[in-house]
Amino acid sequence: MDAPSLSLYQQQMRFDVAAARGAAAESAGGRPSGPPGRPAGRPGRVRRAAVAPGWLRQAGSSRTMTAAGKELRYTWRDPRRKAGLLGLAIAVFVSLSVTRLGTGGSRGLSSATGPVLLAAAVYGGAFAGIQSANQFGLDGGALWLNVAATTRPRDLRADIAGKNLASAVIALPVFTVLYAVIGAVWGSLAYPVTALGVAAATLGIALGLSNLASVLLPFPVPERRASAFGGGGTGRGCLAGLTNLVMLLIVAIAMLPLIALIIVVHPGAWMLLTGPGYGAAAAWAGRRAAGDIGFRRLPELLAAVSRPV
Repeated sequence: MDAPSLSLYQQQMRFDVAAARGAAAESAGGRPSGPPGRPAGRPGRVRRAAVAPGWLRQAGSSRTMTAAGKELRYTWRDPRRKAGLLGLAIAVFVSLSVTRLGTGGSRGLSSATGPVLLAAAVYGGAFAGIQSANQFGLDGGALWLNVAATTRPRDLRADIAGKNLASAVIALPVFTVLYAVIGAVWGSLAYPVTALGVAAATLGIALGLSNLASVLLPFPVPERRASAFGGGGTGRGCLAGLTNLVMLLIVAIAMLPLIALIIVVHPGAWMLLTGPGYGAAAAWAGRRAAGDIGFRRLPELLAAVSRPV
């Protein structure tokens, strides 16, 4: 989608949030709900809005949730964002290939297939996460709206948190279904459940690194109106490729303590808590550092992603 359309969408999104807040305030004061100039809704709707918990209305209109909603919508509309789903496709393909090796014509696991499945989960989660290594480049010139509304590092961290949340909402259900199918095919859940936790951990680590890469090495992404892989290049292909390789290496190193813990404790459902927690902590650390660094580099960040390509 072109930059003017994205800019108009973001402006409309902010207006909708402001209108929703105004409607909630008017409902609390006993006045008709709805934005100025619009007819009031039916009384039943007003009562339902009035009894909604305040924390729920606040969470739904927060900057993080607004950014996440925008990312989810444009994932299905923008061909450039669709190209980022390639990481998930590769993860599914590799894991299903391992599944065929594991069955070998009989149910159950061989002695080597379980560890190979965990290695595939590390690769799949990392590859899915590093697709976000240039998050602001996809916004292009429309990023100026976010820059204008950013007055402190916390605002930028909220934008990054929304982008990370959208990535997790897309990737984690895919991993869940994938490893549930593998567990059903193998007739054993020990390794598939552990692989799901490993994938969640590596996804979080990769997102944390992607947050840093997005503010340190941003570059513009050319418009692709039809094909997800068509259009011109950015002139940064080599740098982007090297960045991804370095990130994959760092993810592998960061996963060593968790892999060692799996070897000692043995695979099991405990990874469903440990893995996502480990990944969430890494994503939080990367997001916090990226917010502080990116806030100091907002002019350079905007100039880099707005450069014509």
